[in-house]
Amino acid sequence: MEEREHERAKAKIDKLIELIKENTDASTNAGIKHKENAKRFKKISITVSALITVILGWSFLGEWGKNAAIALSALLTALNTWDAFSDYLQRSIQERVHVNKLLKLENDMTLYLVENCDCQLSDYKTFKDTYDQIYEEYSEARNKKVKGKEGEDETEKK
Repeated sequence: MEEREHERAKAKIDKLIELIKENTDASTNAGIKHKENAKRFKKISITVSALITVILGWSFLGEWGKNAAIALSALLTALNTWDAFSDYLQRSIQERVHVNKLLKLENDMTLYLVENCDCQLSDYKTFKDTYDQIYEEYSEARNKKVKGKEGEDETEKK
């Protein structure tokens, strides 16, 4: 009976490690994408700002230059608004924090399996509870960001 429980616990822990690796890969990729988007928006914003300044400095462009600068200013406002709304840099940091927590849990589980020949289902439950807590913290951080940008949550109004 104990041998069977050990095998079941080890199989569940192995499956949880596999799930953590999948989540870690997904969050790593998402974090990289968000960081690249943050850099891209900053570069575009700097470039458009510089263009506006240069165009306004060239008096020989006359009315056309002023109109172009106004159009570019509108574009810059839209870009900066989208960047502030999306907050790609903060999202990349959230992904990195999530990955770090998952990696720590994965390492703890791997070391546990190496050091322990008598896995128990209660040990799996402890690891699973930790995984659930990490995922809940991640979800709360993501939802908090959305609530902060969109205002009060519907459940808070009731």
